[in-house]
Amino acid sequence: MATTCKNCDNEFEGKFCNECGQSAMTHRLNIKFLWHDIQHGLFHFDKGIIYSLKQLCTKPGITINEYMAGKRVGHFKPLSLVVVLATVYGLLKHFFVHNEELTGKVIINGSTVSTATLNTIVEWVNSHNAIMALIVIPFYALASFLAYREEGYNYAEHLVLNAYTSSLRLLITLITFPLTTLTKHGSGNDVVDTITTILEVAVTAWCFIQFFNNLKWHQSLKKLAVMYLIFFGEMLVIGAIAVVIIIIFIYPIKI
Repeated sequence: MATTCKNCDNEFEGKFCNECGQSAMTHRLNIKFLWHDIQHGLFHFDKGIIYSLKQLCTKPGITINEYMAGKRVGHFKPLSLVVVLATVYGLLKHFFVHNEELTGKVIINGSTVSTATLNTIVEWVNSHNAIMALIVIPFYALASFLAYREEGYNYAEHLVLNAYTSSLRLLITLITFPLTTLTKHGSGNDVVDTITTILEVAVTAWCFIQFFNNLKWHQSLKKLAVMYLIFFGEMLVIGAIAVVIIIIFIYPIKI
């Protein structure tokens, strides 16, 4: 029996419209429907965040390779995954970590400046974790694109690779967050930060070695080192540009 799609008016047979993909089973919106949608979109074992994170945690490079090859049903979108994890991390920081504000004055270009501006910048960065996580991905992608340019992947594919890799790094940050909170004062915090950084680098290396499986592991590690050098170079350039903008436009030179 033919069904008329409520989305595009196409007549079709089966469970899904062959034109737009909408399900033949559409019901009036209610609380049960919304709860079912949340379960399947976020927490369903064979679809959504839990499924994507499970696959990334067990075989990251292989999973990303399969995603690029077209095996995408059930996976949470790469950039959306970054946004969700970064938002969760931002909320945890907001409720459990209180950053101490800078006080007094700082010297910029020979002028004494209030730290209110610096506190505003720090506060904005801390309250916009998702945006900051997304902003940095294109720079990681450019670095990996240049370091692994001989492997034949385009920039968009490197964006996907680095989005999923960033998700893994965010997951590690979330896992170690309780320890970070408990040791936020004293040398213990430095130890936790160091362990977290080591784990993040190790996970990134594991992901890239699996993804570029045509390379020997030591070859991939060399390229990964080049990638990090390029990335840090990008950050230094951006930092220098930011300082110049602050000096010229916010606190101009006094003659």
